[in-house]
Amino acid sequence: EIEKKKGGTGKFLQAIMIMIFGLLFVFLIGKASLNQSDILCSNVEVDIKDESILQFITKADVIKIANASEEGILNNRKISEIDLITVEKKLEENEFIDNAEVYNNFEGIIKIDIVQKKPLYRVINNNNVSYYISEKAHRIPLSTNFTPRLIVATGFIPDLEDISKDEINVNLKQLIDFIRADKFWNAMIGQVEVKQNKDFVLIPKLKGHTVLLGSVENLDEKFDKLGTFYKEALKRTDWTKYKEINLKFKGQLICSK
Repeated sequence: EIEKKKGGTGKFLQAIMIMIFGLLFVFLIGKASLNQSDILCSNVEVDIKDESILQFITKADVIKIANASEEGILNNRKISEIDLITVEKKLEENEFIDNAEVYNNFEGIIKIDIVQKKPLYRVINNNNVSYYISEKAHRIPLSTNFTPRLIVATGFIPDLEDISKDEINVNLKQLIDFIRADKFWNAMIGQVEVKQNKDFVLIPKLKGHTVLLGSVENLDEKFDKLGTFYKEALKRTDWTKYKEINLKFKGQLICSK
């Protein structure tokens, strides 16, 4: 009977301790929440993904843009009074930023994570208008900070903000996506020219000839034929011997000297 009383007392004390710790936990959480509302922004830290590869925008640029939002200058402001979503939206309006994440920690530091738009190729059209097209088909302006080495697209390319509904631009991106997906062709092709009749011409980095591709139909077949020609025929002759390689017509490869 004495052992039963001891067991009951132990369980009672255990229940009391659990209740006390529970109340203490609730108190500390409540206090932290109250204190959190008074925390000032002590610093703004910026992390830019692939910063060493893409340099369209700097950390100083990001902080300047964030401070120019409707929320105003962030430092020494109560974090609870700052709408971080508004700051995010302001950053994502920038032509070089693909995505922005803005959040804070319990130490009063606002953190900004930036993903830049990634350029796929550069356009220099027949009107000498120049810009980049991103991997997501967004238009990116030229930058004084950074000039990436990319395939250049020249010629009769319509100058449009939204390229998704334009046949030439859609086909051009399809072609350049195809080239960049292959290690050999990405190293070989330096320029794509768009003719007035909408034909595509490949200009290899090894000067001496051009490749008349025609349309973007049957790209696998056309590039297979061109690859075979490079690996076999050009082993035995000079690269500069041919002026043009014509792949425009299905099933044919025609060389002009």
